[in-house]
Amino acid sequence: MNTAEQLMVVKAYIWGLQRIEAQLKARVIAMKAEVGASQYRTPLGPVSVAQPKPSIRLDEMQFLNWCLANRPDEVVQQVRPAWTKAFVESLVIDGDEVFTKDGELVEFAGVDQRDEYVTATLSAPVKAEAEVQVAGELDRLLGLIAIEAGS
Repeated sequence: MNTAEQLMVVKAYIWGLQRIEAQLKARVIAMKAEVGASQYRTPLGPVSVAQPKPSIRLDEMQFLNWCLANRPDEVVQQVRPAWTKAFVESLVIDGDEVFTKDGELVEFAGVDQRDEYVTATLSAPVKAEAEVQVAGELDRLLGLIAIEAGS
């Protein structure tokens, strides 16, 4: 087996492992829903389910029109990016609606809710040992997938 074929075998394993990892992450999220815990300790390192903060999405044209009416000094040809960032950071999310700090409904802004996700961090000693073990087993691993031309 030449080096290119070895690379493709390793790539095939990575591909398969990534799919299994995605399935296991989905199961961890389901486990969180069942037991309510979002952090798990394992002998290999911690696993946690994170819930990202929702982000605000602006309708650019409606935002520009609002700025022209309410803050024309902030409009040049477009709204200055620094002010847009400051404005968005000052907004308040309430359910699916967005409000200014003064309580005005911001009709040109919406809420983007990202899905929760799982992080799993191997400790440094586990990573080092895994690298040693995988390197030591590489020949055996490379022989597990038969490469056929045209497959």
